[in-house]
Amino acid sequence: MTRTEALAIARGIPYEEIWRILHEECGAPGKMDEGFPIHWPECREYRFCGALGFGGKLYADSDRWRVGCYQEHSTPKRSEMIVAADVRLMKLYARAIRQRGEPEHGDQA
Repeated sequence: MTRTEALAIARGIPYEEIWRILHEECGAPGKMDEGFPIHWPECREYRFCGALGFGGKLYADSDRWRVGCYQEHSTPKRSEMIVAADVRLMKLYARAIRQRGEPEHGDQA
């Protein structure tokens, strides 16, 4: 088992699925960056670049995962990529929270 796989299992975060979304929707490299599960979500943002340019980032907000790019690099095509990725990330986030037994955003604890 690689360090990346061990971290993913220990944290209960579906890193491979997240990376697949970044790759399919936003043009991130096909192979997951080894630094991704080491640094994210603790650092709250992770630069993956891809088709969103140098500012292509994955964010770990307190209630969701989302992607974005530098405002000055925004185009209609990039906005479509971001929306498509965000929809998939929102569903994946909700599933990951349910599997961990945590209340979803807006739920009463």
